[in-house]
Amino acid sequence: MIDKHLRVQLLRGLDMSKKQPTCPFPSCHGMTWPIVDNLLFHYASHHNVLEKVVMYESEVAAEELRVSLKEKEGTIEELVKEIGDLKKSCSSLEDKEDGEVRDDNIQGAKRRGI
Repeated sequence: MIDKHLRVQLLRGLDMSKKQPTCPFPSCHGMTWPIVDNLLFHYASHHNVLEKVVMYESEVAAEELRVSLKEKEGTIEELVKEIGDLKKSCSSLEDKEDGEVRDDNIQGAKRRGI
């Protein structure tokens, strides 16, 4: 699968304007390659195109991961804010309940005559 993907990427860079694909670099102008695999090997290794393709693919994957990471960081920030808001609302509810319980205890104590 990787071999096929890299092969397609390398084939895109060849000069396909003639009957037989040729190396697009000017230093190789006029050289013929009857076997396409040999041309691909030459193109990939002699001109370091394979490294460039792999580097490009790595950069594209890294950028996709960066975008995904930013989205996840945004989600985490929203959730942290939501948790903070929930804690505030829970603490205000507890304060109200504590106040009600204290009032009930004071009134109950007054009824008992304490």
